[in-house]
Amino acid sequence: MKKVLKIIGITLLTTLLLFIGFTTFITFTDYKPLPVEVLKPFDSSHPEKPVSDTTFTIMTWNVGYAGLGDEMDFFYDGGENVRTSWEATTSHLRNIRRFLHDNDSIDFWLIQEVDAQAHRTYNLNELDSLKQDLPEFESTFATNYLVPFVPVPVTEPMGAVHAGMMTLSRFRATESIRYAYPLIASWPERLFLLDRCFIFNRYPLLNGHDLCVINTHNSAYVVDSMLRVEELQILRKVMLLEYQKILCLNPIYSFIIFIFIFLLLPSKKKATFNSLSWSLSTRWGVILHLFLLRFKKCRRKC
Repeated sequence: MKKVLKIIGITLLTTLLLFIGFTTFITFTDYKPLPVEVLKPFDSSHPEKPVSDTTFTIMTWNVGYAGLGDEMDFFYDGGENVRTSWEATTSHLRNIRRFLHDNDSIDFWLIQEVDAQAHRTYNLNELDSLKQDLPEFESTFATNYLVPFVPVPVTEPMGAVHAGMMTLSRFRATESIRYAYPLIASWPERLFLLDRCFIFNRYPLLNGHDLCVINTHNSAYVVDSMLRVEELQILRKVMLLEYQKILCLNPIYSFIIFIFIFLLLPSKKKATFNSLSWSLSTRWGVILHLFLLRFKKCRRKC
């Protein structure tokens, strides 16, 4: 009896030590991106000059790491599996590459869930594969999933994952930034989840303005719906900052916007901005709001 209890005790102690060791390892190797990081685009054959085009085509596509075909019974969707077969994975990747190649006239590709190296896609480097199909495009990659080992589901762990999102463009960006979204869970669960973000690319136009392209991958599997609101607030803040730059640099453009709003918006409804309820008419509420943006928030930039 004592021998049995000793074996059970040793087994439990070993399991506990392994758990503590694994958790410690994952904690110290946890990917901790900064709230704002400058990204370095991959080599581009395009010179650094303003974009003369006035019409652009954009394709946004979550490719599901080439592993979420009709045959996949994904465990996050209530299924049991974390990866499909090798044959299905490589077939999906070939089809994705073929679609990119056949539509190389598109100016911007905003692609999410691209595996650089992951057990779930048999360590295929999808990042390099997609770049090869559009060799004349500049590409920017931002990591949003980097974990040495994801232990779920227990029957078939996801394993190591290095994945992210990429922006492909036929133009050269003068600025590429990774903006981090809030963490989607607390410790220790967050150690095995995505560090979501969006990519911000700036392209100078011939008219002196900038074309700003945002590639975002927001949360889906979350219990707290407020997390989605927080993500959108971060995105909104960046977009408003760019909008305010336009108002600061071009007061004539601001005046045109004011007139446009005054003529088109209704005059008898209530307007709400930044959680402040205006008792003024909609048109005057909007105009006052833009006026404050123009002369208050932008003052230090002008």
